[in-house]
Amino acid sequence: MKKDTFLFVLAVLSISLGGCQNTSSTEDSTPPESAPTVVDVMFEQGETITQSAQLTLGRALKQALQEGGIKEAIPYCNHAALPLTDSIGGQFGIELRRTALRVRNPANQPNEFEKQHLRKYQTMLTRGDSLVPQLEALAGGQFLYTRPIMVQGMCTTCHGEVGNTLKAADYALLQKQYPTDSAVNFKVGDLRGIWSVTFDLEKVQAAMAAAQPNL
Repeated sequence: MKKDTFLFVLAVLSISLGGCQNTSSTEDSTPPESAPTVVDVMFEQGETITQSAQLTLGRALKQALQEGGIKEAIPYCNHAALPLTDSIGGQFGIELRRTALRVRNPANQPNEFEKQHLRKYQTMLTRGDSLVPQLEALAGGQFLYTRPIMVQGMCTTCHGEVGNTLKAADYALLQKQYPTDSAVNFKVGDLRGIWSVTFDLEKVQAAMAAAQPNL
């Protein structure tokens, strides 16, 4: 999914959200829906990209665990996860990251903007609010889209309670690979972290303009 795929997705969004500009029926007085805004497109693209990344990583990790347990999953996370997210981000022309307040790989440490979003999600979860994606305008024409990552059952195999859902022997293996690991003792339903997508406003606007039908 390179530039042409990105433009195709935007074109589909323009059709589905913008509606038909001309109508052959004079009886239908319903006003046409407005064309998608740049914010609409960023939300749609953020969801598409992060869901794709989540499914890809989830399937690969599940297969690794089935084939060799945590011994097989650790090398995958260490050597393949970051290149995979970089590859998906490159396909869409954006920066894609996974990050959290408690990370396993030091390369996934959050920046200040991501920390703010993580703390906001945690506050919302504590209050019992529904967690929904957020979009924030940054300096320099950048926009940050984030989507929460919640702890599922499979996650506890590697990130669960030490000595319980995360076996002590498996935790020892993790510590050898990640001496500063703090991503443990999570329970199902906890906030594990976020997907973070950074958009460039000019690139999104250019892609939207290119996707507009010739009138």
